[in-house]
Amino acid sequence: MKKQSSIILSLVAVAVLSAGIFSTMGAEAKETIVVSSALPDYPVEFLAENTPYAIKGKVIDLVEVPVQYDAVGIGNVFTDVVIDVTKDLNNKYTDDIITIRVQGGETDTAKYVYESSPAFALGEKVFIFVADKEPESIYGDNYYVAGLQHGKYNMDEPGNAKNKNSDRDMTVKELEDIIKKTKLKSQQ
Repeated sequence: MKKQSSIILSLVAVAVLSAGIFSTMGAEAKETIVVSSALPDYPVEFLAENTPYAIKGKVIDLVEVPVQYDAVGIGNVFTDVVIDVTKDLNNKYTDDIITIRVQGGETDTAKYVYESSPAFALGEKVFIFVADKEPESIYGDNYYVAGLQHGKYNMDEPGNAKNKNSDRDMTVKELEDIIKKTKLKSQQ
């Protein structure tokens, strides 16, 4: 009886494995579409002076946004990034959570990567310069990262702030000092 049970369990396992393999063989991989564009240089000083929020926090959710079409029918793919706010260096943002919209994401058939947009990962510790909502912009009535990739730093490595462009990498202290000095200068 034990031997029969073992044989039956083995056959069931083989059948389940086979079904999984054959079902994935027919699945089509999503096409990756890369959208590149020239991006002006936005120095930290410019972003610090021209954005209302300088947010430190942790990414807690990434939400795919349905494709949105503009007036001429061109689709835009976005992802909403939900961040647990630990601090706003400008002391203006008071909520515990902020949701920002970035270009890029996935549809049923493709993954869209905008080279100039910042990329985010669940659990990532980040610093971002956040632009205020501009309902007439492509982001609609949503916050977004000012300066695109220049306005986002990864802070997973303690004490370091890493940008998509490694020439902009610095320590967290250097980044915070630049922001404080720029804010003080602009208030004079």
